[in-house]
Amino acid sequence: MILNIGMLSYIFATFSSRIVSDASSLLVEEVSTKVVESTLNTSRKISATSIYISRLYDFLAFR
Repeated sequence: MILNIGMLSYIFATFSSRIVSDASSLLVEEVSTKVVESTLNTSRKISATSIYISRLYDFLAFR
């Protein structure tokens, strides 16, 4: 009986550690996805701003 309880606790510990490991890897993946999306959005805003400034400069230079 003690062996069975020990085996069950070992199985429970193994599965729970796998669940925690999977959950943490999903969390890391989610965070890294958000960081990449944020970086891309910032890059797009900088690019749009530089295009706007370039067009404004061209407009003012030819007036």
